Amino acid sequence: MPELPEVESIRRKLEPHLIGKTISSVEVLLPRIITTSTPKSFIKSLIGTTILRSHRIGKYLYYELDNGKFLHFHLRMTGRLLISSKQPGYACVAFHLTNNKSLWYADSRTLGCVAHFSAIPADVAELTDAVRKDYTASDLFMKLKLRSAPIKDVLLDQKFLAGIGNIYACEICFRSRVSPYRVSKRVKQKEVDAIFTSIHTILQEAIAAEGTTFSDFRGVDGKPGNFQSQLMVYGREGEPCLVCGTPIVKKMHHGRGTYHCPKCQK
Repeated sequence: MPELPEVESIRRKLEPHLIGKTISSVEVLLPRIITTSTPKSFIKSLIGTTILRSHRIGKYLYYELDNGKFLHFHLRMTGRLLISSKQPGYACVAFHLTNNKSLWYADSRTLGCVAHFSAIPADVAELTDAVRKDYTASDLFMKLKLRSAPIKDVLLDQKFLAGIGNIYACEICFRSRVSPYRVSKRVKQKEVDAIFTSIHTILQEAIAAEGTTFSDFRGVDGKPGNFQSQLMVYGREGEPCLVCGTPIVKKMHHGRGTYHCPKCQK
C-alpha cells in the first residue's frame, strides 16, 4: 500500500500539471469507484472548476477547487494517478483539463476510491500527519506513555500518526535501535527522541527517493520508487545486519511481516 512518501511524491509530481488548471470534462469508467455521490452528480460538480492547491494528510490526497470544494483520492493497495494522453490499463476515472492534459485514476484491484467533498472530512482533518512541523518529540513521548501496545503497532495506528505503514515502521524502529515489540509506555525519553528523529529522517529520505516499490507502486510517470535500495531491515530476512552483521529476523505479527535485528534493537 502506498504510504506517506509515495503519496507525497505523487502530490509533488502532479502539482505543475494540475494547479491552476480547469477541468473541462470527466469520464467515470468504473462507477463504483466514486464513493460519495452518483457518477452524474460527481461529473456535474467538477466540470468548469479550477484546481487551486493540493493537500496531503497521511495517505489521503485532496485537491482544493475554486468553488470551495475538494476532490479526494485514496489509493489504498493499487491505485495510481498519472498524466497521460492515452487511456492507461485499469482506468477508472479520467479528468480532462483545458490544457489538453488528462489526469487518470487507475486501479487494478479497485480497492481505492475517488470522492468529492464540500470540506476535508473532520476525521481526516484532525489526524496528526507523521511529518507535521508543529508536532514535537515531547508530544510523541506523552502520547506513547498512554499506550500499552508494541511500539510498531502504535506507529501503524493512523489515528496516532497518519501516513506510516509497515515498511517504514520497521525501518523507523531499526534506525532508532528500538525493538518493534517494546511496549510503548516503557520507552524512555531518549529513545523517543531517536524514534521522532527517525520518523522525519526516513520519511523525508523516502520522499526524495520517490517512494518504495516492491510490486505495485508506480509514480506519476509510471516509474517505480527508489527507496527500496536504502532499506536496512525490511525485506532482508536472513541477510546480515548492515550495522552488526547479525542475520535480520522476520516474524509475523498481527498478520504483517516484522523485520528487525535482534542484536541492534532492544
